[in-house]
Amino acid sequence: MYTGKSQVITHIGGGVVSKIELVKTLFICFFIFVPIIGFILGTITTYLPFKNATYSEKYLPISLLTILAIEVIMMLIRIAVLV
Repeated sequence: MYTGKSQVITHIGGGVVSKIELVKTLFICFFIFVPIIGFILGTITTYLPFKNATYSEKYLPISLLTILAIEVIMMLIRIAVLV
């Protein structure tokens, strides 16, 4: 349960994480890794048959929906951790 108190965040090795390092890591995760994973999964799911559309017509919408789904899942996990 979240108590509202300030908590110290540490590395796996036990070292304390600075605020700048945490922001940098979150930025890289949300703006680089999540879109890359979304486009890779979009590439895979684009091969599923859907309304006789071509690959190029399906790739961008499916990739964007995949990125959105990843973000929603991550948000729900964060909410579950806080509750």
